[in-house]
Amino acid sequence: MAGFLTDAEWESSDKFDGTSPIPKWKEIPEKILFCLNVIEQKQVPGLKFETFILNFTDKQGEEYRVYAPSHFIKQIRKNRQRNMRPYFISHGTVEKGASTIASFELTYKVERKTWDIFEIVEYKD
Repeated sequence: MAGFLTDAEWESSDKFDGTSPIPKWKEIPEKILFCLNVIEQKQVPGLKFETFILNFTDKQGEEYRVYAPSHFIKQIRKNRQRNMRPYFISHGTVEKGASTIASFELTYKVERKTWDIFEIVEYKD
């Protein structure tokens, strides 16, 4: 097999250990401005079930991932145009009735390029 990873390349590579789950909204830093890069839209074949994962960075370039709250996705779909980059600040979570929901502020910056911020990823076991 051509180009297979060597043992030395494996040893020197950055690895994901499989034990770190994707954080929930309440676990991301609060009151920091983030730039949203892409939204992974995971679909389970044969089902209508979808999961959304936000991929975003802070001003220092540190990358984050978090499960997206449904009302965050609704706001993006409702207000974002294809040439707008979303920016947001998390305010943690708040109680709303019997539920706990994500609290955030969201705005957009117009860019020259256009792109689809949703990236469809097929779910695999």
